[in-house]
Amino acid sequence: MKAFLAFLICLFYFQASAFIPPVADLVAEVFSGRKGGEAVELQFRHTVTVRDGETVEVIETFTGNRSGAVIQWQMAGQPVVYSDWTQKEYVFRNSKSIASRTGAFIDYFLVSSASDYQERLLRERFLRRDQLLIFKPGYVPAGDPKTWDTRGNYLNHSDIAIEKVGNEFAYAIVGTSEGEQKRAFYLSRTGRALSRLEWGVGGETAAWDFSNPVSLPGVGRLPRLSLLKINGATRVATTLSSAKPIRRDSVATLRNASRQPSASAAPSALLEEAIRLIVRYR
Repeated sequence: MKAFLAFLICLFYFQASAFIPPVADLVAEVFSGRKGGEAVELQFRHTVTVRDGETVEVIETFTGNRSGAVIQWQMAGQPVVYSDWTQKEYVFRNSKSIASRTGAFIDYFLVSSASDYQERLLRERFLRRDQLLIFKPGYVPAGDPKTWDTRGNYLNHSDIAIEKVGNEFAYAIVGTSEGEQKRAFYLSRTGRALSRLEWGVGGETAAWDFSNPVSLPGVGRLPRLSLLKINGATRVATTLSSAKPIRRDSVATLRNASRQPSASAAPSALLEEAIRLIVRYR
């Protein structure tokens, strides 16, 4: 059946002048070649614009997997601050916590399965199941191919379009659009990359823009640069410095070490503000 649908899609591709590929196929391209492993260590370098336009540099070392992670945060001249990521929140050693807005950010760096990521997008309303449909419900072509009317039965989703992200064009999939509530994700037209995750909440717009994807040994293709834009202004510029697979027991070892009294430093007010800005939107 899949081969048959692929044939129909190819047939329609050559008939249509403005063809948008099936969403499931686009998501599959993003994760093709990803390497699944026990755990991963990611190092991010954040340039954060905090209050009064002051800019600070924060190094984040993320050690874990989709089930959870230990994160080390550091600013120059200050001790390392530790937190746990539980999928639902970031919990610091001083018992403060920050709710996680989405798992779609972290999963983009960790997931090796396209179907797993697609389920994440569905759960978080970036995507709806009806947007995965290619043809009208009940369409079953039979008999002479000349009578199939492929074009007439192909679904043109009004909430899937081509838009510009930065200097490139992307497929924009709007999963939620209810008043001031919006959730959308964008996939590169050149393939194999997520371009943007976007929210609209209470009059505020926020988006992570991803660019410069690179293939890294042992983990696959990941974005080198991520920009957090709030109401159109860039507040965080994040560079992926390194990414490597690690053993699962390395996470437990780090978690135990981070819970020792000597590792219980509280963040300074400036570092805490920077961290909050970063993680409130992921």
